[in-house]
Amino acid sequence: MTKNETYKEIEVKIRIHQDSLDCLRKRLEDNGFRKVSPRSLEVNTLFDFPDRKIYTSGCTVRLRTYGTRHILTWKGPVKPDPELKIREEIETEISSREDGILILEKIGLQPVLEYSKFREIYRSIDKDKVEVCVDETRAGSFMEIEGSEEEINHISAIMGMSGSDYIKTSYVELLRQAGSGKEDQIK
Repeated sequence: MTKNETYKEIEVKIRIHQDSLDCLRKRLEDNGFRKVSPRSLEVNTLFDFPDRKIYTSGCTVRLRTYGTRHILTWKGPVKPDPELKIREEIETEISSREDGILILEKIGLQPVLEYSKFREIYRSIDKDKVEVCVDETRAGSFMEIEGSEEEINHISAIMGMSGSDYIKTSYVELLRQAGSGKEDQIK
């Protein structure tokens, strides 16, 4: 595996009706997934330079707080694919949100958008790299599957879904499309 493959994120989202979340959770557990993180608030802050150089290049710099964890992430541009969202991703855990913000601001980045959601995380008992997140956002509820193309297609099939249900759109764009009240814009 090359260094770039090590940092490759392959994922899709699938819209789930709020009424179906308990059924989804049970089906995940019945099909070999264990909950590794309970439903918790996740706050995501996106950073960019004043000229929006990161955004216009198709990349993202994000500071995520989930429970007591703080994760700094860089994401590269989305690669062309008809069904899956594929991009380079590098993440590292940091000691505090405040330190992360300070470091990013010291190199000239500023917070440009903040949004939150409730997330719970499941992992496959057989394949620890396969992750399914159940996300509740202002734009609706989603199942996000991250793994190889084969694993994503297998999991969606056992959940009664297929490629036609896949969403490659980011949560930022889904929230913009939903326009459901107050915008999460910072500056």
